Formats: sequence, structure tokens, C-alpha cells
Amino acid sequence: MDFKLPVELQRLREQIVDIATTKMIPTAKAAGEMHGPNRDIQRILAEVTPHIYPVECGGRLEHRQRSLAICVLREEMSRLCPDADHMFAQQGLCGTAILFGGTDEQKRRFVPAIANMDRLASFAVTEESGSDAGGLKTTAVASGDQWVLNGSKRLISHAGVAGTYVIFASTDPSQRAKGVSAFVVEEGTPGLSGKLMNFMVPYVVGELELADCHIPRDNILGQPGEGFRWAMQTLDVFRAAVGAHSVGFAQGALDLALDYAQRRELTKHQAIQAKLAEMATEIQAARLMVWQAAWLKDEGQDRQASMACAMAKMYASEMAVRVVNKGVQIMGGDGLNTRYFMQRYYREVRGTTIYEGTSEIQRYVISRQLLREARPYEGP
Repeated sequence: MDFKLPVELQRLREQIVDIATTKMIPTAKAAGEMHGPNRDIQRILAEVTPHIYPVECGGRLEHRQRSLAICVLREEMSRLCPDADHMFAQQGLCGTAILFGGTDEQKRRFVPAIANMDRLASFAVTEESGSDAGGLKTTAVASGDQWVLNGSKRLISHAGVAGTYVIFASTDPSQRAKGVSAFVVEEGTPGLSGKLMNFMVPYVVGELELADCHIPRDNILGQPGEGFRWAMQTLDVFRAAVGAHSVGFAQGALDLALDYAQRRELTKHQAIQAKLAEMATEIQAARLMVWQAAWLKDEGQDRQASMACAMAKMYASEMAVRVVNKGVQIMGGDGLNTRYFMQRYYREVRGTTIYEGTSEIQRYVISRQLLREARPYEGP
């Protein structure tokens, strides 16, 4: 059993740290907190995003450890430049759905522009029904050689600014989840519009409207009714990645709190020592859970991976909230001072327990599999 990252992923980790510290951080600082896409960050990500896409789709991925590579990149970008991580995550979600559900022709047509950051991407599931993905009200109706989409989405990253969307809509509402289909919709399509919402962190998130939105018949991913499958497979990958994203916030908070405590000579106090020890222990436990979940996904062990990804997402996100809270406590008032990045971690981390499946949904996924596989007790 080897708990080290493979050599190629160690190199990737070193590379992203270098890019983040020399390019992303200065760029993000110069722009300040933007409630819109940072196009300079987008250009820098063109050096990063190709590493999670296969060569035949315009990327540079030449090994089988894609999920783990995504986790490595997201941990470091979340720690060092959350603005870049948010954008990277959307490129990953949208492109991954196309990799899972798309034909070879669709992959060649849509993925290279996502992989190389020529187009921003968006993954649009959420509606007023929130976590109930089977209760989508957005519809898609076949009409000749086209599909006609109608409905609205909310809390959608890159809404109104993306060039390529994967949008989930119901083609048979009576079947609920089994009637959900996935479609690729491109910017400029008549009837597609979006507007950004305001949050306490500079998320590029908003609402989408589809009003008699006509798209080609061959823009469906797979067959009608397979959309929920593509969504769940994609979310398995990115639930582990949200775990890594959470670990990044937590690690950043620990690094900053430790540096602050040492400079202020606070580490002589046992109460501070205890907090730091607890933070470091929880971070390491979460990181190993994330790596195991990503490894299972990369090995094609989807049944085990689904539960492991839910566990990693739930534990790591809730852990990060606890760790960042402790970081703020160690720094006192300075933990909320805009001079320090701790306040940004504090604002950022709360969302990790909500997006890409709330903690409650993860508990449901875990308990459902536990109950399904339960055996009679054989102990004393």
C-alpha cells in the first residue's frame, strides 16, 4: 500500500503551485474581487485545464488518473487562488459530462474549446427544486430535427457568460430522474439568456432562462432519459474534487494561522497548540479520504467510488468549516480583517457543504448503500 502520489502527479502539483504563486495570485490581487469572469485568470488556466483532458480531446492527459489529477489541482488552487479554482471546476464539470455521455464526434466538437479555455463552460442542473434532481421543471421536446428547451435554472456557475453549457432537462416528466436528459447548448442560441447573482464571495453564479430555445437534435448526450446517469457520474468525480477543494481551504487556513501564531508568539499556549494539532489531523484524514475516493473512480470501481466520493465530500467540507473557524479563532479580530486571507477562506468555505450535493444528500447516498449491502451481524 503506497500513500504517495504518483510521480507524474507530484510534478503536476509542483507545476500548479508555481503557476499559482507566480501568475494567479498576482493577477487575482490586481483585479480584486470581481463579480464576473476574470479573463486574465481564464488565460492563465489555459496552462492548467488541458491536464485533465485526453489528448484526443485537445488536452494533455496521458495517464489514467484523471480524478486524482483534478483533486491535486483543486486542492492547490483553492489554497492559493480560489478565483482560479472556481473557473477550473466549471470547465471540469461541463467537459466531464460530455466525456461520459458524448459521442466521439461531440467530444471532438465541444471539448477542445473547454479544455484549452477558449470558451467558459457551465453545468446546469439546479432549479427551484434544489437537491431533487429528479424534479426538474425545465423541459425538452423533440420537434423535427431539433429539441426545444423551456424552463429556468438558478445557482448556475458561469450563467450568461459561458460559451458552452450542459443543460439537464426533462424529456419525460412522468419518469422523474429516468426522464432527465442532457443537452449541449452554445452561447448565442436564441432563447438562451442569463444574469449573475450576488454572493458574499465573488462567485460567477446566476440564473439561466430558456425560452423556446431550439438546438440541433444531435446535441443530446446519449439517449433520452440518460441525463441523470451522466450527471451522477460527473458528480462522483467532482464530489471527491469538492473534498479536495475543501482540503485546500483548510490547509490554507492552517498555514496562515500557524504563521500568525508563531509571529505573535501565541504557540507557547497549550490552547493554541491543541487547535493547531486538531486542524492538522483533520486535514490529513480528509486528504486521504479524497485520494482514496478519486483512486477508486480512476480504477473504474464505480460502486465503491460512489460511496467513497460521498464520504469524502461530506467529511472534507464539514472538516474545512471546522478548521477555518479555528483559524479565525486563533487570529482573533484579525481573522476577519481584510488585510489577511483568512476572512476569504471563512466566506468561501461555507458553500462547500452545499454545492454539488449538500451534506444531507451525501448522508443519504452513504446510508442507502450501507443499507443495501448490510449483512447479518457475525460478531460475539
